[in-house]
Amino acid sequence: MKPFMRILAVGLAVAAGPVLGGCFPVGGGKEWVVGGGSVSRSENGVTTSYTVGRLSCNNRVYFVLAANGCHGSRSGGGSGNAQGQLRVRDGRVLTWSCSTEDGKSGKVAIDGQEFDLTQGALFLVSTKDKPTRVEQLMVDVGQLQAGSATDPLSELAAADARIAAFLQSCKDNE
Repeated sequence: MKPFMRILAVGLAVAAGPVLGGCFPVGGGKEWVVGGGSVSRSENGVTTSYTVGRLSCNNRVYFVLAANGCHGSRSGGGSGNAQGQLRVRDGRVLTWSCSTEDGKSGKVAIDGQEFDLTQGALFLVSTKDKPTRVEQLMVDVGQLQAGSATDPLSELAAADARIAAFLQSCKDNE
């Protein structure tokens, strides 16, 4: 094969990647990232805090877990698979996992409960309830993008009473 044809063939293969792959590659490859941490904000002397876990591919978020009543987390994974543990304030350890090849369909397990990712990418977890309550929501994941806001749920709470109720449960005095 002539050098020009070889370069053209490689170029076409790289360009076809977004069509053939589930997450749209930047620079020709999928970059799956598992992350999370704590969100805390104070308003009028009341602190609202929750723990977040997320799975993203090339800076597009495909799975977000927000949990109240936790004081630490650990997560890991890659290639469309993520798993983590949350330390609940009452001593329990809550485990979660998300597995997807295309960022749209897949399986999620949270504290022994199983979910279909096609039914929504946002999971609100109340560890203050016994047993743990998990609510799966279909939201515009564009509003949950990494780096879009330090507290993306507060912006969504104005339009969704379920998110507003979850944030109310995250207040330290509740």
